[in-house]
Amino acid sequence: GEVNVYDTATREIVQSIPVGSAGGGIVASADGKRVFVAVGGTNAVHVIDTQSWTVTDRVSVGRNPDGVAIR
Repeated sequence: GEVNVYDTATREIVQSIPVGSAGGGIVASADGKRVFVAVGGTNAVHVIDTQSWTVTDRVSVGRNPDGVAIR
């Protein structure tokens, strides 16, 4: 699967970031510099940099994560 980035004015996809199968919850950091995606297919949370729109890190978590939250 992939995470799609949309232009809100045109409602068109402007970027697609591959993250693997069974993508679940997604949340952005408070400063907007990173996006965190729970990916069940890799049992990890993928960290996406919002400047380059690339996966910069993968954090191993339990089996089949389907959500993510920031406190």
